[in-house]
Amino acid sequence: IAAPVAWVGRDASCTHRITDVVLAPEESSFSVETRAVKVVCRIPVPGLHMVENAALAVAVGLHAGLEPEQIAAG
Repeated sequence: IAAPVAWVGRDASCTHRITDVVLAPEESSFSVETRAVKVVCRIPVPGLHMVENAALAVAVGLHAGLEPEQIAAG
């Protein structure tokens, strides 16, 4: 079965790169960048592990055809 592969992370080689991470005590903000789009996000939970989980959801949303604004809105 052929399936698309997305690499999500902070490394420059990732297809969906996590950038602009700001961790606060009660929330986190970050961006996910591809070659085509940049999705700016804020989540109501702290922690880099939560940013990484949310970035995976961003990648799935982009693959499903959602617009960056839809993804950022939750």
